[in-house]
Amino acid sequence: MALSDTDIKAWSEALNLAEQNGTAMKRITKTIPDLDIPSSYDIQDRLIRLRCDRGEQIVGYKMGLTSKAKMEQMGVSDPIMGVLTDAMKVESNANYSLKNKIHPRIEPEIAFHIKSELKGNVGREKLLGACSWASLALEIIDSRYRNFDFRLPDVLADNCSSTGFVLGEAISNIASLALDNIQLQMTFDDKVMQEGSSSAILGHPLDSLEALVSMLSARGKSLPADSIVLAGAATAAVTLEAGTKVTVSGTGFSPVNLSIVS
Repeated sequence: MALSDTDIKAWSEALNLAEQNGTAMKRITKTIPDLDIPSSYDIQDRLIRLRCDRGEQIVGYKMGLTSKAKMEQMGVSDPIMGVLTDAMKVESNANYSLKNKIHPRIEPEIAFHIKSELKGNVGREKLLGACSWASLALEIIDSRYRNFDFRLPDVLADNCSSTGFVLGEAISNIASLALDNIQLQMTFDDKVMQEGSSSAILGHPLDSLEALVSMLSARGKSLPADSIVLAGAATAAVTLEAGTKVTVSGTGFSPVNLSIVS
């Protein structure tokens, strides 16, 4: 079901308030069971516009549902995308507060910096040429829906639960990395919580970037120069708890850390 502009505006404002106040709301599909994907992305676009209106700037994109298991769980065959703003960036080794968070979780990722605009059909070679560096990353997600209950259109409207991201030390010699087999480990206070391989990210992280460019092109957009892209999670997300130090390590990269506080 396609939504009117009035409904798109109303739902984006509701999600915006839920994020700002840290108060959960019922999922949109409780009210509109047949909410379609284009309308969900329209809500996401309007939501990002609201964030920009309050002074935030778009700095990149994130990919979601990049593993076969997650796609099967959500009943889809393609990944999804969300938008990153400068307000979501958290410095490595910083203290991250859970204040006003609803269901905060964290997952290990690989991030890329895109130095030149990309659009249309691109392959791994062109993508490598457009990347100035790669790094380990942590992504913090926080669904704005009550009881962490949502369907695919709800997730898209909620900007794919985007909340925060942490970038590790940049590696400029990307060609030296075995990008399709980075062994990743995420620990909480030295306790291993998740382990996985970058091969879980659509088989190869660069293929995730290629999918992003294709998705943007289908919506009449391009991936701008100077963009940060989170390629997708290599493992399941883990619930955050105050008093925990989160560390992600990966083959060929320096670890990235974050301390969680109340």
